[in-house]
Amino acid sequence: MSVSVISKRYARALVLLGQERGLLDRFREELGRLVKAFAVEKRLALLLQSPSLPAAKKEALLADLVALLELSGEISNFLGLLQSKDRLRYLPQIEGEFGRQADEVSGVQRVQVHTAVALQDGERSALSALLAARSGRQIVLEEHCDPDLIGGLQVELDGQVLDGTVRTQLQRIAKTINRG
Repeated sequence: MSVSVISKRYARALVLLGQERGLLDRFREELGRLVKAFAVEKRLALLLQSPSLPAAKKEALLADLVALLELSGEISNFLGLLQSKDRLRYLPQIEGEFGRQADEVSGVQRVQVHTAVALQDGERSALSALLAARSGRQIVLEEHCDPDLIGGLQVELDGQVLDGTVRTQLQRIAKTINRG
């Protein structure tokens, strides 16, 4: 089975559980903490995947991790399921897929916004309202500052890039001048 199929199945099950219990946001946050923990402590993931480590020790490691990260019972059980099915290595893909599916069922659309300087509250609100009107969904802006843009903004929405940056406009002017 492909990683994509596995991650979609496990994510879907967790989304349905989260939706049923009203815990989608909590699950998203807890999965994010788990993925970060495994990324920071790579040896932990290796230990949990090692066939030479007894199952009881793996369970104890997971229990300690759950307690340390203060994870909910549902995520603790989910983690145990992944471990028992030897699917723990797919956790980053499951987390990403969970986010996409949770957004879809919640009517949320995440939009990447690249600016030269941070948006002010009024600008942020106006942009969110404009994009919400265009997409018909609740907008969550994920802002990234890039001083190389000089000014303006670049928005990634529905696979399209709307580029109104000064850098791009200057590049267009330069191409026009070079063409003669």
